[in-house]
Amino acid sequence: FHVHREAFIAASPFFAACLNPAYAFRESAANATVHLPAARAVDFEFLVQWIYTGALDHEELDAADHPAYFRLIRLWLLADALQVEGCKNGVVDAMARVADRSNSVPTPDDTRTVFGPDEGVVREGAGLRALVVDLFAWKKTDQLVEGHEDSWDEIFLRLLVCKLKRMDPKEKGKAPWRTDGERCRLYHEHTPGQSTCGVLEAKRWVYK
Repeated sequence: FHVHREAFIAASPFFAACLNPAYAFRESAANATVHLPAARAVDFEFLVQWIYTGALDHEELDAADHPAYFRLIRLWLLADALQVEGCKNGVVDAMARVADRSNSVPTPDDTRTVFGPDEGVVREGAGLRALVVDLFAWKKTDQLVEGHEDSWDEIFLRLLVCKLKRMDPKEKGKAPWRTDGERCRLYHEHTPGQSTCGVLEAKRWVYK
């Protein structure tokens, strides 16, 4: 990928370190080449799109008729590894939007990628984990969870049970991801010193 150095330095402390001669990665800084052998090309393409446009409106990421949560989860993992906080928050927003537009939730395989014990899963305490649990808690997913032929991740099921036990019945109709302020507070992650995404007024999406 041929990209603009300044754009990537501004978006990511990782790239800022790789491409800054003052740091230890002098070879990367000298020839402006960064090798990411573990990154999938398609995931990095989505990341490049976000860095240049601030949007994740690719049809493979934001399609309501065939939601592909696994692509969004993989992009979140890549953005987390490369310290692109804004893209991670964009993934959270896109996942919430797709879930409502398609009236769907992630698959059992997706829950294993998010919560499973293997290397490369979403880290504990991440906002994406909280969103996935909340999607199942607020949407009508009891029959899906009970009757799906594939197994769900055990950690996910435990967190979901705890969430349901602690929920106030009065909150059941107020899905938190549909309000900008709550979505930012509960699921977004911010750089040190930044407490919010700068959302001044809570508002709800209007789907057409």
